[in-house]
Parts: sequence; structure tokens; C-alpha cells
Amino acid sequence: MQGNVEKQKLLAEDRLRETEARFRSAFDNAPIGMALVTPDGRWMKVNRSLRQIVGYSEQELLNTTFQAITHPDDLEASLSFVRRMLAGEIGNYQMEKRYYHKLGHEIWVLLTVSVIRNPEGVPIHLIAQIQDITQRKQNEEALTQALERLRALSHRLVEVQEAERRRLAHELHDEIGQALTLTKVNIQAIGRLPGADALKPNLKACADLVEDTLQRVRDLSVNLRPSVLDDLGLIAAVRWYVYRYARQGAFAARVRDELSGTSLPPAVEITCFRIVQEALTNIVRHARASQVSVKIQQMDETLSLTVQDDGVGFDVNEVLKERASLGLLGMQERVSLVEGQIEIDSAPGRGTEVRVSFPLSLHPPGEGRPLL
Repeated sequence: MQGNVEKQKLLAEDRLRETEARFRSAFDNAPIGMALVTPDGRWMKVNRSLRQIVGYSEQELLNTTFQAITHPDDLEASLSFVRRMLAGEIGNYQMEKRYYHKLGHEIWVLLTVSVIRNPEGVPIHLIAQIQDITQRKQNEEALTQALERLRALSHRLVEVQEAERRRLAHELHDEIGQALTLTKVNIQAIGRLPGADALKPNLKACADLVEDTLQRVRDLSVNLRPSVLDDLGLIAAVRWYVYRYARQGAFAARVRDELSGTSLPPAVEITCFRIVQEALTNIVRHARASQVSVKIQQMDETLSLTVQDDGVGFDVNEVLKERASLGLLGMQERVSLVEGQIEIDSAPGRGTEVRVSFPLSLHPPGEGRPLL
């Protein structure tokens, strides 16, 4: 009997040594950093991958703590997780943080930590897995910078587009429009000359053609940049534009505004007007609506715009998925440039509602929000 007990004891010790050897091999040869750490932060055991990540030898790490190589800006968050884990509030945690390499540069790591307790529940040590994510963070930063440059470029393109629209609208209205008006006056004057009776049918046809061309020039000028937007502001421009389109589209229109009276950022004004313009264009072309309502409301630091119609509606997801409407895509792009949010709610047979919210605190490109 005694011999069997001794034999079982030896077998158990062999299994324990075998288990420890497997753990040691897995620990030392793991492709990611591995470490055993005391509850107060001292390194107890570190593997080869971790030493390669931070550049320290094993003995150098064993003589220090994880706090000593942690970036100061990440230390409190890391310690907070450790305190919560030791207190039993959480069983483990994961975070992205920065270590200092032995050569002095920063290293980004993905850290996963669990606690090992004795049978009485007292924490013995922490086991940490450390993955080097420096390259990923650098790629993310490069992508962020590229997106910021793209946003700044988009912002600049919209600025240039609006300036060119304003210039063209001015030339159409003040120069070409005046030239056509003078041409019409001269044609009418010729018709009043002695002996011009035989020319009157042709002169009238010319005058009618000039008048038609003049109206087209006026319409182009208005669509490019209505002067009322610059002269009287957003609400006056929206009212004028909506009721003008209502006459053309043969629908009943209502415009409501609830503004505080404070001036709006130019970027918000022009974007809001362009959304109304695009929405009305879509309504006239496709919706076959009988009722259209536009509401502009200011709430604290947000301006909201709602354009609603009772037309035929459409499948929003299908249109956006197939990128079939440049108008809808253009609205989304314009709104995003001023950090706004846009929702388009529609379905076949139940009309369309466009809801947009604009932040009223805008910053130049590169400082958060672009200013058009």
C-alpha cells in the first residue's frame, strides 16, 4: 500500500513537472509578449517576444516595474484597471497603451491582463499578454491625416465652387442680362420706326426669343446663387425659393422657421440652402407631390432642417446602394463637410422626409470641423 502511494506521488510530480515544462515552453516561445507581474507592478518573468518589443534584457526588466516604462499619459488608466481587477470588480482587462522602448521611442501595445489568485482568493500575480501594434497605430494616424487632407480639399473645392457660382450668377444677371434687356429695347425701338410695319412680325419673334432667353438667364442666375441669400439671409432665401418652386411644381408649400435671431455661420447657411434646393429639385422632378413643408429650427447649438413631401416616395437603401442619385450623395457629402447629420426617410407610396442637423460651432479645417 505504501509503495502504491509513493508511486502515485511520483507520477503526480512527473505530471506537474511536465505541465510546468510545457507552460514554460509556451510562455518563452509565444509569438506575442508574455509576462508574469506582481500585484504592485514588478516584472517576475518575461518572454523573448516582450524583450524584443521593449528592447530591454530580461534582467533589466526584472529590476524594474511596468509603471517605469509606461507612458505617463497612459499610466493612471492602466493602474485604475489593475486596482479594479485586484478588488474583484473585473476579472481581466484589455487596453491600448504606450510603453517606452529602451532607445527612448514610444511603442503602442495591446495589453490583455488577468489575475491569478491562491485558493484563498488572494492575488498572487498578474499574467499579461502584450502585442506590438505600433505599425497599426502609425497606419491609423496616416489614414486620419489623409482623411483630414481630403476633408480640407473637399472644403476648399466647395468654397471655390460657391465663389464661382456667385461670380457666374453676377455675370449672368448684371452683364448678360443687361445686354439682353438692351437688345430687347432696341428691337422694340426698331419696330416703332417709320416704315417698319413689314418687319413687325419678325421683330416680335426676335423680341419674344430675347425675352425667353432673358428668363432662362435669370433662372440660371437664381439657381447658381440667388442674390436674396446674400442680401436678406437664409430664411428669406428659403421662403422665396420654396414658393417659387411651388408655383412651378403646382404643389402647396409651407415654410416655418423657429430661429433665435442670432446670425448663422456662413457654412451652415449655404449648406442648408443647398439641401433645400436639391430636395425641391428632386420633388419637382420625381415626387409628384401635392404638399411640401420646410421647417428650420434652432435648438441651443444645433440648427435642424426638415423637408417633407407627400409624393410617391422611393426605396432609399436601394438608391444609395446603387449610387443611382448623385443628388442624394451630394447632399450627404455637403452635410458631412460641416459635421452635420442627415437622415432620409422614404418608401414607395408614402412620401419623403429629409432631416438634417447642423452644429453651429464650426472650426477651420484641421481643427475639427471645416468651415466652407
